[in-house]
Amino acid sequence: MKHPSEDMATMTTRQLLGATCLQAGVFTIAGAMIWVGSGREILAFVTFDWIEVVYGIVIAAAMIASGYLLFALFPRFSERMVREQAYSLAFLKNKLGMGPVIVLSLCAGIWEEAFFRGGLLTLASDHLPVWLAVIITSVLFALIHLARLKIAIIIALIGGVFAVLYLALESLLAVMIGHALYDIWALWRVQNEMHRLGVFDCTQSDIDGTP
Repeated sequence: MKHPSEDMATMTTRQLLGATCLQAGVFTIAGAMIWVGSGREILAFVTFDWIEVVYGIVIAAAMIASGYLLFALFPRFSERMVREQAYSLAFLKNKLGMGPVIVLSLCAGIWEEAFFRGGLLTLASDHLPVWLAVIITSVLFALIHLARLKIAIIIALIGGVFAVLYLALESLLAVMIGHALYDIWALWRVQNEMHRLGVFDCTQSDIDGTP
């Protein structure tokens, strides 16, 4: 089945960024509407305090450090995971500069947290045990990425981490910042690894590891 990322690979950088920003706006508004629909004040959806900014930076630093360790300690596993993502990150075939990577990452950090944590997780937590709400929204978070199973499991786990942090810190801003900064590093690193490994020059059987 053709992945939406393959269509994204045919876009110009401007078109890609425009579509991504539009998507971010739509889903951020949707998350805010779910928040308000659950009986909460719109002004409480995203609050600002410098300590929240610090929390976000700390979250990103911890996740980036974990990513560095993963690449350093488990190079073969890391390479396999990079190759697995050729399916869902096909748009990286046209190598992006740091500017577009930053824009894409900021958009993802904002709308994914606004929709999945600020919106769906908040609503689900009103009606379900918190642990179940975390699991359900984390699975949905993984499913929307349309990634292969191994990558989807990792995405679900990352979603679970963001969900727990959001509930513990009670700060959507902190997880938005942490998510966006981590994505900048991860997208840049994965893109560079994909091109270093020649992933997009491989056939699908090469990626899957089948004859």
